[in-house]
Amino acid sequence: MEAATQTSLSEARRETGLTQAQMATALGVSQPVISGVERGKIPISSRLQVRLARFVEEFRSPRSVGRVVSFELPRVGLLSGSDTFRFEVWQRPEASGDFACAYALPGKGVLFVCGDIAGHGMPYLPSRTFVQGWLTGYLANLSGSPRLEDLVNKLSEGLEEANFQLSGYFVVITPAVGHTVNYEAACFAIPEPLLLLGPPYKTRISANISPALPTEPQMIKITHIDALPAPWKIIAGSDGLYQRLGVGNENEGRRRIRRWMSGRQAESELSQLLEDGSIPTDDEVCAVLTYNRWDIEQRTNTASEGEKSRFVEVIKSQLDSLVDALVKNKFIIAVTEAMDNACKHAYPGRPEGPLELRFRSELDCWRAEILDSGVGISNRAKHGKENGETGVRHEGMDVMREFTSHFFITPKRSNGTIVTLLLNKPNPQPHEK
Repeated sequence: MEAATQTSLSEARRETGLTQAQMATALGVSQPVISGVERGKIPISSRLQVRLARFVEEFRSPRSVGRVVSFELPRVGLLSGSDTFRFEVWQRPEASGDFACAYALPGKGVLFVCGDIAGHGMPYLPSRTFVQGWLTGYLANLSGSPRLEDLVNKLSEGLEEANFQLSGYFVVITPAVGHTVNYEAACFAIPEPLLLLGPPYKTRISANISPALPTEPQMIKITHIDALPAPWKIIAGSDGLYQRLGVGNENEGRRRIRRWMSGRQAESELSQLLEDGSIPTDDEVCAVLTYNRWDIEQRTNTASEGEKSRFVEVIKSQLDSLVDALVKNKFIIAVTEAMDNACKHAYPGRPEGPLELRFRSELDCWRAEILDSGVGISNRAKHGKENGETGVRHEGMDVMREFTSHFFITPKRSNGTIVTLLLNKPNPQPHEK
């Protein structure tokens, strides 16, 4: 039997055109195991026999291609009601083996999963439902956040019993100190997700690639990142999506999305890139998890001097001993000027109006934002001219520009204005490319 099995393994490699390393990845074992079995040095296990039979059967089953599809934008998954995370999914509207979902965890954490499921002689919808149902049941039996290594090992066992194979990305996010989170990820035979820190968004290593599930526990690689600072976003997609965007080149497809998200386009415009008119040849999914928490976030109004003073004092305490006293004081003056500017010009003819103040430490800088819900930029300018105040407004903007590293004003999506003030850090942390 062993000789026949060794021959079957060699024949399967010839039929598929795979190298020993590629066959090892497909079957979830190491290359020395494949080499040893083919040379008769290692007896083949019953588990490997089942995997080989399933792999050959799926290889011989042709997939349908060439169907034109559209994308849904956005479709919220199981994560809801979170003021910290935003989860968006673009995928085929009909059922497919590609899927993405996010689960809220105790303590304001999140489990994010993007996958491509294949069943042994089973339709893709039941097999995908199996994975999502398994995850729901597993999380329901936990009192806290899951340990990712335990989760994927248990899931691997369940997939083995059910004769399903999963290529996917799993990440557990748990809150850490301040605006930071702890990141724990595993990636199984799926294109490495993009972990972008910003803005401007730059790529960091997101996960090391392991063989598809089910696989042996020693083959599973877990990536840990402690105290990951806000803001960041994870973009996970299936190979079908990246191959279409890259015109057959998976890596080029990832580069196109990275270039798009690192630019100045609005986040909602990612759908324009995905719906580029080209015809898919495989199931497709793209999911984005965004984290945008602030160290300080106060909702007040323009008449509340006490709230504005507390905001300034907290910023001072954050910057103490980290920057030169003169630099710190100039930045505080700029922040104060931005708040005063909103009080004077956002709500003409009204004694007060809503004001939002927020601040955080980012990878390369400190960021302060002052948001109002007033008349907006163009109407502010008009109101200033009518009251002869253009000189005062320009002086205030000159102060903000002079006393910060970067200063800009943008309109809110609803009515109002966002004033952003940045102060560069003396020794910013390096980005990983």
